[in-house]
Amino acid sequence: MSTLSLFRGFEDDMKRAQTAFDKRKLEDGLAILDRYKGLLSIDTKFMFLYSQLLNAQGDVAQAETILTRLVGMEPSNSAAVVLRAQCMAGLGQRAEALKSLDEARKAYPNDNSILGNYLAQLLTEQGPAAAIAVLRQEFQHRTPPRRLDTAIEKLRQKALSLYDSAELRKLDPEDMLELEIKEEGEGYSLRLIYELFESCGANCELGFVQRRSGAEPLSLFRWTFISPEKLIEILACDLEGYERPDIYTLHGDTQREFILSESLFGTKSHTGVYDGDIPKEEFLDRLIRRQGFLKRKFLADAAQSRKIFTYKGNDPLTEEQMTGIEAQLNRLGVRHVLFVMPTQEPDKAGTVSIVSPGRAVAYLSSVMPTIQYEEWSKIAIATYDQFLRNS
Repeated sequence: MSTLSLFRGFEDDMKRAQTAFDKRKLEDGLAILDRYKGLLSIDTKFMFLYSQLLNAQGDVAQAETILTRLVGMEPSNSAAVVLRAQCMAGLGQRAEALKSLDEARKAYPNDNSILGNYLAQLLTEQGPAAAIAVLRQEFQHRTPPRRLDTAIEKLRQKALSLYDSAELRKLDPEDMLELEIKEEGEGYSLRLIYELFESCGANCELGFVQRRSGAEPLSLFRWTFISPEKLIEILACDLEGYERPDIYTLHGDTQREFILSESLFGTKSHTGVYDGDIPKEEFLDRLIRRQGFLKRKFLADAAQSRKIFTYKGNDPLTEEQMTGIEAQLNRLGVRHVLFVMPTQEPDKAGTVSIVSPGRAVAYLSSVMPTIQYEEWSKIAIATYDQFLRNS
């Protein structure tokens, strides 16, 4: 077989292994690459993919060993630097992981990926004050100033996953993290409008839409996967037991975020935090306390009826499902309910129908993983106009 044929075979196998990794078929991916193990000291792309597969499968120590070798060969390989630090943290070497990222961000000051991950790791190790202080230094000491958008967004998302936005705003008077809600004079502020929408499921799409507009409302179901039937069941019992510590567990690894699962109703929630970011037991305890607070807040917001409670279906919702959800929300005090669902009719996308004084139904041309942000904005403004603008 010619050298060219061998090379093409290797390239094809790399693509197959990458696909296996993307689909979480980790053993398949490793089996494909095992025949090329001789490249573990030569080919950096091969080394990185192999370490990704090992790490995701749980062999963090071997992944870290390969990545240490890789970073020695390519010190500016930010993806390898970051993954190595994540592996080190996962192995309990948290101080060493933070030090390695600090050294890398100083050696490569224009690499926002390394900076963002350093700030996120610093946040979990030393708290938001330390991370914001370093971010402030980056703003002050860079000449000329450079864009820090990706680094800021990395820190912002991690901070909002671990801390209340009010606490973060106190530590960030310059609003580097862009958490302040500002009036925009006459007209609309999407950020303010989205703060008035309370997500009730079925997944995190509305949460991402809110984040895109800078809105970060504290909401029980903002990042939760929940079916219409389960939501009705939870609401019907006034969320009884939803704060119990014994029903919650965390699952995740250094390449996939922790998912918070509860056994009472079977819901699952994004956390935005990865294994290695923070000790698992400490994070679970924090989340359990937060769930209790968010449950009380959800019920209080429902009783006050100052928000638009929103359920977005992954498929078209039936009248029975909408009536069931609306009835239970009304029972808790909610007066304004929005249902959002996909449609095959292009003319309906981004539109809102006011079905009754308290119910609106809106339509999207597609739902996650493709998020239609502009359609969501049209829906939010129209629903706000109908229900809350003059209230």
